[in-house]
Amino acid sequence: MNLEWHWSVPYIETLELQLTRRREILEGRQECIIIAEHPPTITLGKRGGTVLSTPPNTATHHIHRGGLATWHGPGQLALYPIFNLQSRKIGIRNFVCAFEQSILNLLAEYGIEGRRDANPGIWVENKKIASLGLDVRKGINIHGAALNISNAPKAFSSIEACGDPTVEYTSVEIELGSFDALPPSSYSLIQIGRDWVRHFQKQISSG
Repeated sequence: MNLEWHWSVPYIETLELQLTRRREILEGRQECIIIAEHPPTITLGKRGGTVLSTPPNTATHHIHRGGLATWHGPGQLALYPIFNLQSRKIGIRNFVCAFEQSILNLLAEYGIEGRRDANPGIWVENKKIASLGLDVRKGINIHGAALNISNAPKAFSSIEACGDPTVEYTSVEIELGSFDALPPSSYSLIQIGRDWVRHFQKQISSG
């Protein structure tokens, strides 16, 4: 399986790459995981979503994934597994559960207690720390999850999250107080991304 990194790449370019990888996997190419950090972007899922305001220099895209509106930007990691669920014999619900558990295990490794909620995503107490939305076609997934690492929660004030204007956000950095609480090897977004991939692969393999 290939691991591809996209740093400060416009969201739409990474989406086009995901679509290309899905076509290639249908033709027999190896599965891959894309890890990305995007410039400021608002995306609206296939059910739409509400944009309250559009900050300067922020792109907006309507895309075909589950979920409503979300924000992507610097300090946030997005993990996009382009996996052939059909050949792996993994149901979509099991895939979602494994994905969510990988985030919970990653947070636990850093000393943060996350939880699932009736609303999608991963939460720390009553604040959202990760969003998740998939698009499975012909048995192959694109899109994935976005985890707030060091981005400011105020970035989400431009959208209505989960269809609820009262939703608040948090990040790994906020929950820890600072990154001084992390092991020295985990200071960088790259290392956090590697840790996340490790937990994700373990969940998929065990599932």
